Amino acid sequence: MIVEEDRATRDAHEAERLLGRVYRQGTVRGVGAPFSFRQRLVGDHRATLAHLQIGDRAELSVDLDSLVAIGQRTAGMYLASSNGVDVDPAHPFLLRPGRVASTSTDLDLLLVNLDLTALAELAGADPRAAVARFRCDSVAATSPADARHWQHAVAYVSGVLTDPELLHNELTRRSAIDTLLATALACFPIVLESPAPSRDRALPASVRRALQFIDDNAGLPISLPDIAAASRLSVRGLQGAFRRTLDTTPTAYLRTVRLSAAHADLEAGDATSTGVAEIARRWGFDHLSRFAAEHRRVYGEYPKETLAR
Repeated sequence: MIVEEDRATRDAHEAERLLGRVYRQGTVRGVGAPFSFRQRLVGDHRATLAHLQIGDRAELSVDLDSLVAIGQRTAGMYLASSNGVDVDPAHPFLLRPGRVASTSTDLDLLLVNLDLTALAELAGADPRAAVARFRCDSVAATSPADARHWQHAVAYVSGVLTDPELLHNELTRRSAIDTLLATALACFPIVLESPAPSRDRALPASVRRALQFIDDNAGLPISLPDIAAASRLSVRGLQGAFRRTLDTTPTAYLRTVRLSAAHADLEAGDATSTGVAEIARRWGFDHLSRFAAEHRRVYGEYPKETLAR
């Protein structure tokens, strides 16, 4: 399905409706006067370029569900966070699945929206479960050179998609969007993994939000109420949803993510400069004997053995 539209309004409620054509739960607040909003979209179901122009001041929040967005600010003031992590608008930035909140003044912003299923197919992951297993360690490109490479790719693809003849040529459009997807995977620390069989299914949006929040914030002292708030369920509702869909609990999943991250750090660490205790505490394991026993149960060896290899 080809996407090609250009809409403008001076009404904040209409701006919310336009945002809702692309993102979930779009809200526009704190608008200044005179307020103006323009949204130009071009692309297809796998990727769209969204060019936003917002006059005067505005506070926006949206949910990215089943997609990621990579942004470039070209004018104006822009302060934004992705799942609570601030982005640097001076360089291309990644907005991960979940909540995006922003404040802007006289903004000109280009967002490249990438469908997670399309990314998963290109990356060779299981597209049925990509939403639940999206991981990204940063909201920035992996290097300044990669940031420039991404900008060049976007400029090329924008030239293709904004040409009506090329946009409606399926072969040309598909090739251009493949370039966007491949460049995103190459330039940003995006990982799309196939999950364990028990998670190989469609998951409710609330559970996906909780999983993404845990994956993004496992290194922070988050609590069960924090996870519930991110999922927009009560604590009891979240626990029930995890039991029904994943046969586990939110805290057990959090512990699994932290153990996996600690194991990765042990594998990458240097025993001469890093200790097991340091890595364990980094990921919230304060009881070293319990950490060692759990690590041995899952990985078949004690943490000190992994670190020494």
